[in-house]
Amino acid sequence: MGKPTKFVPVYFAPDMDPSWSVNPGVLVDVQNMVPTTRGTLANYFCTDKERIYKNDGYTLGGSDNAVSARIMRGLWTSPAPLAHFYIGTTLKLIEADASGAMTNVTRASGGDYTASDWTWANFGDSALACSWLPDADAANEVQVATGVAGTAFANLSNAPKAMLVVVQKNQVLVANVKDGGATARDGWMCSGLGNSTSWTAVNGAANLATGANNGRLLETNGPIQALQVMRDFVVAYKADSMYIGQYVGNPFGWAWRLVSDKVGQYSPNGTAVVNGLHYFLHRSGVYVFDGNQPRNIGTGVVNKFLASRMGSELDWHLPIRAAVDSRNSLIYWFFSTQEYRDYATGSSDAYVGLVYNYVSNRFGFVSRIWDDYNNLATSVNPPVPVIATHGEIQRWLNTDNMVDPNWSIWHVGGPYTDIHIRYAKIASSSVDDNTYSRIVTGDIGNDDRNTRLTRVKPALELGDADLQSATCYVDSKASKADYYSGLGTTLTATATSTSAGSAIGERMRAIIGDGTASYYTVASGDYLSFTLLPIAGSLTTPMGVRVICTDLTALDATATPGALGTAQEVAVSLAAIVGKSLSYLSLAPMFGTAGATGAHQMIVRNLRITDSVGTLRRRLCIGNEQRGLNGSTSATNYSSVLSYPLDSYGTAYTYDTTKRRWDGNKAARWHRARMTFYNQTEIAGVYLEADDAGSE
Repeated sequence: MGKPTKFVPVYFAPDMDPSWSVNPGVLVDVQNMVPTTRGTLANYFCTDKERIYKNDGYTLGGSDNAVSARIMRGLWTSPAPLAHFYIGTTLKLIEADASGAMTNVTRASGGDYTASDWTWANFGDSALACSWLPDADAANEVQVATGVAGTAFANLSNAPKAMLVVVQKNQVLVANVKDGGATARDGWMCSGLGNSTSWTAVNGAANLATGANNGRLLETNGPIQALQVMRDFVVAYKADSMYIGQYVGNPFGWAWRLVSDKVGQYSPNGTAVVNGLHYFLHRSGVYVFDGNQPRNIGTGVVNKFLASRMGSELDWHLPIRAAVDSRNSLIYWFFSTQEYRDYATGSSDAYVGLVYNYVSNRFGFVSRIWDDYNNLATSVNPPVPVIATHGEIQRWLNTDNMVDPNWSIWHVGGPYTDIHIRYAKIASSSVDDNTYSRIVTGDIGNDDRNTRLTRVKPALELGDADLQSATCYVDSKASKADYYSGLGTTLTATATSTSAGSAIGERMRAIIGDGTASYYTVASGDYLSFTLLPIAGSLTTPMGVRVICTDLTALDATATPGALGTAQEVAVSLAAIVGKSLSYLSLAPMFGTAGATGAHQMIVRNLRITDSVGTLRRRLCIGNEQRGLNGSTSATNYSSVLSYPLDSYGTAYTYDTTKRRWDGNKAARWHRARMTFYNQTEIAGVYLEADDAGSE
């Protein structure tokens, strides 16, 4: 007898126990879904149809890409101040007006800049900008422009070279400075009170006449990476430490207190400021700072997920850019990832965003920043968020009307040689654009008895009428410790190759370097260990991993499957390649031998280097997840299976257009449902119908 349909509210918390018997409604994966204040998940989209402006007059390209954008106050006029839309590129400063005209406002003398990001501040009617690079020796002069539209920037008189700028307590404060040829990456300087061109201190102490001062933050090592105002204070961030500064007046000027010697951030624009609080990312998690101590708000929820998406800890030096959507209570953190998750086209390189709702305390994830950007390589000018409030955007557009109630945030950039400005929206029933979003449930069932899952129905706040444009796949496994055996893409072997047909052969992404070198040298006693889950193929056909050294020497670490659908641990000695080097991409999936026939599929997980008894020496893949694979489809004896998460995995349930649900008949101990939507959606939960299918 069937059980009644059960409603389960859903939320994204991939670090939690995925069992719905323990954490009902937990989702292990979402794409293009952001959390709302009422606890639902809404679709995010930013498509070509939502373009605000495409400029064909100012051409980017080569080494010149948009890396930052800020809407700032301009010259005060009645009844309201003007607003200026500044775009910082790797070489120039550009101003955009509301009609779409672009003006090059790069300084007239001093030449182009060198920047991978920009920091911005207002000093009265003037706009200040500092170009940022990891290397302080490349610091540029502080830039200043008046509030008159189209006015070129110029070097700020008497100011030092610096990478970071804020305005606080009527002073210009800069950090990561280069003054008089002496670089102080951990140093700060401030102008005189009310005078942005007065910078002279007296013997390293405050100038009592002007208030100009300087100093260094020496309690922890490393450069100052970010500078951000917090109410009456200023917070200085290093990579793994942070300080709070307070203006105490002459003769001391600014007094600094070490807040943490464990937590900080790399990115100059990685801080989201909401209601006087700072929200930022560190390799150890998602943090909020209230002026006393930073608090980790991602523990047990998204921190492990975030670490896997950021990739190696070596990747944390890449810019993270924060944006705040105060209308929808959302914080976005955008960053590059090489974590393979089927973001758009199956690329292993993407620009994505973690999303946090600071009212509901829920998370989401954006996998397509722009729809037509897909996941082109990050070197192709990924879109960057515009630092602006909704009010500043309206002032720039010179309108008192709410242009679109579904605005979320704006972006500049994209894979173009001209400048594009677009805005993103969250779910709206008024939008006729089809967009891509997805949720993946946690584990439904138990280890004691089989359950037959017969019905899946999402509880939609929006998009219900178009649900026929969605798909639902249900996968299963025999025990909680087992893996979902995603069907993946079938590889049809030929007489000469096991990688024939339309299958995509790919190399596995691995973390080879140790933070100081790009390569790993195989040592005596090293073994390559991994978990192998054969899905399809002959039980006599070896499956595993091919190790490819930098000198192109190859070694096959394979095992003969004991049974399909059953995971097994594999450890293969690397004695034959001791002393040889492994690069960033040194591993490829391996199926059988040349001439092997049949379809061969597998999942490879938890790749690591161990000793002969399994003691860990180096982890090669982040976490314990199967890897996405990349490389070649040439006629060799290695290839790949593109396993979970693909639309083709699991059992496809049938959609009932009348009752707007998916019906199926899947019996197993554990189930996982994956729902993909190609329309505007807002999801509150899932209705499930399951009954007891008896023990095995």
